[in-house]
Amino acid sequence: MGVPRATTAEDEGSGEGSSDTDSLGDAAEDTFKLTLRSVKTPKGIVLTVRPQTKCGAILKAYLRKAGLSNEYLEYDTAAKGRKRGRRSIMVASGPQLVVDGDKLNNEVEIREADVEDGDIIEVAGL
Repeated sequence: MGVPRATTAEDEGSGEGSSDTDSLGDAAEDTFKLTLRSVKTPKGIVLTVRPQTKCGAILKAYLRKAGLSNEYLEYDTAAKGRKRGRRSIMVASGPQLVVDGDKLNNEVEIREADVEDGDIIEVAGL
């Protein structure tokens, strides 16, 4: 048998000056909270996101939390060979995130919008 994974991970981590515990702490520090508002949710919904999260994923999470996913998500049933068989995709003419008046493409990472912890983002198209 080989070396246990925990030992291998510790050996690799100590060589780089970090450990598994440090990387978990860094992941928590890399997240920030955004408040998403729309005409259907004027109080806003707070989501915790990472800078590399795509706008489409943030929008999908917002729609689920707001209870609007059935209205604005459709299913791709042509995706065969996948374990789930269906995956939800956003309707092209549906809602979009808006930061400082600029609509964000669903494929853009939220870090490109230059937002910070506690910022409010509008959801247009609802």
